Amino acid sequence: MSLKPGVRYASFWRRLLAVVLDFFLMNIVVGIVTQLFFGNSAAEWVQTSLEHVQNNQAPPMPPSPLLIPMSLLLPALYASLFWCKMKALPAQMLLDIQVVRAKTGGALGFGASLLRYCTLVLSLYAILLADLLVPPAGMLLIVVYIVALRRHPKMQALHDLLVGSVVIMEDDTDKPMDEFTRGF
Repeated sequence: MSLKPGVRYASFWRRLLAVVLDFFLMNIVVGIVTQLFFGNSAAEWVQTSLEHVQNNQAPPMPPSPLLIPMSLLLPALYASLFWCKMKALPAQMLLDIQVVRAKTGGALGFGASLLRYCTLVLSLYAILLADLLVPPAGMLLIVVYIVALRRHPKMQALHDLLVGSVVIMEDDTDKPMDEFTRGF
């Protein structure tokens, strides 16, 4: 199996919308799972930690040594399993886009999906950190990221290039989104 001739790559704005929607959905799922495992203590710890940080105090220890690793591992498993089994996260499915192997058009393996997720998160954290430390640098990184993604012939970002994936349109049902993103 290979990518069909004339395949359409998902636009930056469609991909961004999918990332934002999936971020919120993923946090709901992770919140429910951590609530089931740790009860109110997890939510209380997050709230207390935020208050301590706002008051320039050291955050308290988590209620369980498993809370932080679980909070990092669950989103990675969630994204990786969806990408390797369904070729898309829920919001990506809603927006008719798929993450596939660039050469074959097939689903990513679990390892490639996990690496894609980790590099995506690291690049987003780098932008956030740059924006927090030196706001003009953060804005510059965002602009460079958008320009690089839009200029790449297959609309591949760093995390796509590292694992050999592309984000494509699943079918031709995107006319309303095309109208919205025209000129972007």
